Amino acid sequence: VIVTPHPVQPVEVRGSEAVREAAGPMRLVHAGTLNPARTPRVFLDVLRDIERERPGSLKVAFVGHQYTDLPDMVRERNLDGVVELKHRVAYQEAAAAAAAADALVLIDAPTKPGIFLPSKFVDYLSWRRPILAFTPIPGEVSDYMQHTGFCAPPDDPKAIRAVIDHAYEAWLH
Repeated sequence: VIVTPHPVQPVEVRGSEAVREAAGPMRLVHAGTLNPARTPRVFLDVLRDIERERPGSLKVAFVGHQYTDLPDMVRERNLDGVVELKHRVAYQEAAAAAAAADALVLIDAPTKPGIFLPSKFVDYLSWRRPILAFTPIPGEVSDYMQHTGFCAPPDDPKAIRAVIDHAYEAWLH
């Protein structure tokens, strides 16, 4: 048993029982703030490679305030049709986007070890969707995620690719 000393804001989300469409891409959502320490740069590099190999297999939405140069990173990788940016949304809207996702993306700062437990992670747990956690190993989040197979260091492209491929295969079946 793991006890998490974080409050969770219960939110009823209409449509949280969203069902996967028979056809279409796997929908990933990152809800919350990104900043220069929590950069999606490596994740986007991997996403670009996947899009070249399996066009249209993934769609990613970043929902929330972005301190990074995310629009430029998306454009430089030709991911405009794959990545959607929704800046500064209400918590309820972020929760609805998460509820409609096939999986949630957590991008943590590459500290050694991972000493943070982002409140976003606790929200993600309450939304009951698979979590792709790109977080330091060892670390607070990776301790939770160690048995899911959906955890990789945020600065390791091969490990990130393995996590995304594993989640995609699980989603297909």
